[in-house]
Amino acid sequence: MYSIVTVMTDKKVLIAIDIACCVILLPAMIMFMPVEYWFPDKPLFVVLIIIWLYGIYFINRRICTPMLFRKKQIFQALLWVCFTIIVTYCFILYSRDISPLEDPFANKAIGRIRRLSVWFIFFMITCFSFMIGFLIELHKRTLAHQAVEHEKNKAELALYKAQINPHFLFNTLNTIYGLMISQSEKAESAFLKFTELLRYIYSNSTQDKTSIGEEINYISKYIDLQLLRLNEHTKVYFTHNEDDASIEIAPMILITFIENAFKYGTSSYSDGVISIDIQMKNGILSLATYNQIQKKLLPPKEGIGISNCRKRLDLLYSGAYTLNIVKTEKIHKVALTINLI
Repeated sequence: MYSIVTVMTDKKVLIAIDIACCVILLPAMIMFMPVEYWFPDKPLFVVLIIIWLYGIYFINRRICTPMLFRKKQIFQALLWVCFTIIVTYCFILYSRDISPLEDPFANKAIGRIRRLSVWFIFFMITCFSFMIGFLIELHKRTLAHQAVEHEKNKAELALYKAQINPHFLFNTLNTIYGLMISQSEKAESAFLKFTELLRYIYSNSTQDKTSIGEEINYISKYIDLQLLRLNEHTKVYFTHNEDDASIEIAPMILITFIENAFKYGTSSYSDGVISIDIQMKNGILSLATYNQIQKKLLPPKEGIGISNCRKRLDLLYSGAYTLNIVKTEKIHKVALTINLI
């Protein structure tokens, strides 16, 4: 759908084009006809042929050209073109008897020039009106296609964002459930942190952008929540530094990579390291995660979380991001950069 501003702008441009054609181009073309010789004898004829030429321009541009873009109406458009040729020929036949010269040879030569001038103006106006109509129609169809793509992308983003929330809820509830089963004193603290994270998620569920500062604060709380369930075997290093925390980013586009680091990089029985680093410099965001793989259940292909996140990146930052994922039997590394300006 076109926005109101776009529609108003398009209408103003079309009106400006029509005014320019009516006031400048068409009068300049009509001056090639011998109207100064016809007007004293047949002023009504001159007025009618001028109205006819103006009508050809407007009907060709506004009605006939759009019909050519519809397969079922091409024949009707061709019929209209044939009709204009016939009517113009009738005008030319009538013009023979207007302001004849006494010399028959001169009259014949001048009459031929007058007829050719009318045909010339007719074809010029016809071609010009179709050319303007084609350009305008192509512009409209381009805008309509962009609008459809925009709405499609918005729908896809809404779907991916909706899939992220259940993914987060499932992982976090598993964490709280584990703390409750073990009757840990950290369960209450984990629940409070979980409610804070939920508040952030639903406050940004309808927002397209959030600040880097808010996103990093959300990630920090998520890491604190995960630390409540970990023991001394897992070391977590989280570093971040941002030049301008007010620069905006799509919400929850980083958390999936961090979730995976905790999901596959923690163990209650063997030592492991999880490293998360977020840097913001000169408008470029860099995320680097590293974890040792502690679970043999790491899927050989990308899970739904990473897949959805990659699709969101394609839709939101196409051509402005790089994502490298290194996965071996022992380690898993992610390097993501996004140009946010």
